[in-house]
Amino acid sequence: MFDKSYVKIEYNETSMLDCELFKICPEAADAWDITKNTIKPEQISPFSAKVVYWRCTNGHSYQRQVRHFVQAKPLALFAEDCLLMSLGSPI
Repeated sequence: MFDKSYVKIEYNETSMLDCELFKICPEAADAWDITKNTIKPEQISPFSAKVVYWRCTNGHSYQRQVRHFVQAKPLALFAEDCLLMSLGSPI
């Protein structure tokens, strides 16, 4: 079995700026979890069904399909539990 903990992804400003995902959905650049994803954002389509890691505005990591994040831009910045807490619902 492949151990993902050994995968190290190099990010640089140029590759992040050339990323189609971030051009279509700039919010994705702030939410992309660089510590948990084993794929570079420039290697994935904004309309992909691939599940990747995101970070909400409170710093919590969560998983969501790329296309669902792009389609739900404002709400996607919150993990489900953070959204429920902000609406006053108990978790």
